[in-house]
Amino acid sequence: MATLNPMKMTAADPPVTDPTAADPTAADPPVTDSTAADPPVTDPTAADSTAADPPVTDPTAADPTVTDPPVTDSTAADPPVTDSTAAEPMAAEPMALMEMEPNDTILSANEIQLDSSSPVVVFGEIQDDLDPLLSKNDVDLFANDVDLFAVELNKDDILLADIDTETGVSSLNSVLSVFDINGNLLAQNDDNFWVEGGVTVGGVTVGGDPRTENDSFQEFKAPEDGTYYIGVSSSPNLNYDPNDDPNDVDSPIGRSSGSYLLELRFPDMTESGLI
Repeated sequence: MATLNPMKMTAADPPVTDPTAADPTAADPPVTDSTAADPPVTDPTAADSTAADPPVTDPTAADPTVTDPPVTDSTAADPPVTDSTAAEPMAAEPMALMEMEPNDTILSANEIQLDSSSPVVVFGEIQDDLDPLLSKNDVDLFANDVDLFAVELNKDDILLADIDTETGVSSLNSVLSVFDINGNLLAQNDDNFWVEGGVTVGGVTVGGDPRTENDSFQEFKAPEDGTYYIGVSSSPNLNYDPNDDPNDVDSPIGRSSGSYLLELRFPDMTESGLI
């Protein structure tokens, strides 16, 4: 059997790399063209054309966010000037009423509405001339006239009743009387009496000059709520019955007649100035 000699295989030498040759597997780096345009140079002093310019504030322009204060018109009317020399506000005017006949009894009394703001002044006359058979010269019978006025008072109300006659015009010497609803006499004054000057201690006046007048004055404190009657008559007609007609009396009782003013008020009221 013939013996086969194996062939000696000679390995191929590895390729020799030329360090100067280009590597066919490597991508060539891009060649920069030195003639190409240079990238734009940013001028730090130039405005950025892509950026919006901030608004320019005009220092002379009005600030739209600031509200201008209202302008005061120098031609507008000035506020009223208070005159320090002007008179003080006057008290409420008194209510003036006319006496209405017949008012000689409680049933026919004139009603007077009192309030706390101002006094009431009644213009009246003691001289009942409704009877056509009476002569105006019959003064004696005229003097029997009685005028009654009804007022509503609360308990402890203090009522001031003041009569005034005009000197030289009226000869009336008056009497003021206060009655309850049943005709009972509660208070009465013929001639007003007071003291000028002097010193008052504990409600008693010491010294001074005592004075009196024919015009009557009465201070009355209501004992309870109710209707009270203020009577005006001629002195000395003091004992008349307010439930009876005084004209039924045949003989004269009063001794004077004439016109009068009757003021009715509460103590804290300003006087009417008519009395």
